[in-house]
Amino acid sequence: MRRIRLFRFVLLICWGSVFASGAEPERVRFDRDIRPILSNHCFHCHGPDHESREADLRLDTREGLFAVLSNGQHLVSPGKSSESELFERVSTEDESLRMPPTDGGKPLSAEQIDLLKQWIQEGAEWRGHWAYESIVRPKLPEVSDSDWQTNPIDRFIKAKLERAGVSPVSRADDFTLLRRLSLDLSGIVPDEQLRNDFSDL
Repeated sequence: MRRIRLFRFVLLICWGSVFASGAEPERVRFDRDIRPILSNHCFHCHGPDHESREADLRLDTREGLFAVLSNGQHLVSPGKSSESELFERVSTEDESLRMPPTDGGKPLSAEQIDLLKQWIQEGAEWRGHWAYESIVRPKLPEVSDSDWQTNPIDRFIKAKLERAGVSPVSRADDFTLLRRLSLDLSGIVPDEQLRNDFSDL
């Protein structure tokens, strides 16, 4: 019995994950995508350690990251990567101006530079460390067919399906779900004992 319940729980997670993946490109997240770049490549010279900090510039705080520089330009100008000194310095072809510096620094990859640009263009949303952020219950999205859902999570899945122009398929019968789950987890079809246990539920 416990085995069956575990299978059903894992199946629910896998099923939701499959439907949640849509064609819409995912927004860049500061805590997941941007902070690691800054931490690994920039904090050594522009982080919390005042003894090693250069140009009195901090990139580990909101105030530092969105500061106005002495030349009047914004370090990060939300929505405007071309007016953001941070992006200009990491993307310039001039090695004497590029950050991190070529001599001793850890250069950014093209993918990391693109992430920084996308983050700025999307509004440069800043988030503190997850441990210090308040938990906020998200608002349920509007969907065209609210009868499809069986719980609030389904609303988010359905909304993403609608944005991708995809309709959900009809629910598979229990034995089909059991077979899929068994193949995913063990690579073999469910044995007779498992099928019997499942049919007794």
